[in-house]
Amino acid sequence: MTGAAAATDLNITGVTCDSREVRPGYLFAAIPGAQTDGRRFIPDAILRGAVAVLGPPGTEPDNDHPDI
Repeated sequence: MTGAAAATDLNITGVTCDSREVRPGYLFAAIPGAQTDGRRFIPDAILRGAVAVLGPPGTEPDNDHPDI
């Protein structure tokens, strides 16, 4: 994990790769796809309550949310 929050305990309550389905406590899987790159939806997922982001190397959501 990277990011400022990486050293804290996380309470992940769900996982999704669709930012529209993110609820508070979710991990958002920002996966590059054939049609679109899921990393472009990271800001939306964070606004909806994502506590962490799973993405390929180099994915950096922000300083408050760890990248797994």
